[in-house]
Amino acid sequence: MKTKCISISVMSVSVLFIFFFFIRPAVFVQYSKCALLEHRDGASFFDVGLLSCSNKEQKIEIDSFKNLSIRPAEIEGWEVISTVNKKEPGVFAILLKKRILDDKYIFYPRVESPSDGVIVKEERHFPTRLFSLHIKEKKWTPIGAQYVLDSDCFEYSSITDKTVELHLKITLYGEWAQLWVKNGAVFF
Repeated sequence: MKTKCISISVMSVSVLFIFFFFIRPAVFVQYSKCALLEHRDGASFFDVGLLSCSNKEQKIEIDSFKNLSIRPAEIEGWEVISTVNKKEPGVFAILLKKRILDDKYIFYPRVESPSDGVIVKEERHFPTRLFSLHIKEKKWTPIGAQYVLDSDCFEYSSITDKTVELHLKITLYGEWAQLWVKNGAVFF
């Protein structure tokens, strides 16, 4: 019986040890945690209440709108983004400048049935699903339910970054999926 020998240098083991245990250990925990972000019952929201203004630097890329429309909401000053052709997903992009100390990004997706959903992905650095909303029963999620985009899921190029540009893609699918916005702001 032949024995296979694997030659590993002390240097390569040292480099791997330093990388995995000191330089970026949180990245592996971070991405495994973010991969599990599913709000399936619609009840996993932070609070209820529509905030009056946003201090988050963001820009909806209107040219990126595919199969979406914007209409006035039932509450004054708010608008609703929803799909036009209910059989196809609606997609748009948003540029969000995240300051290193910001920890909460509140936003207002709504769904009404199990076939509806809202997904947020970061597309530029390391494609990551940051948020996904689905429900099990046919029942509207509350108006003003504050869902939080987890800033721990954002990728930083270095620990000294003061702001990070995030290129987010938001997908709405199903007949009743909505995203509530105010004065062009998605995140609050």
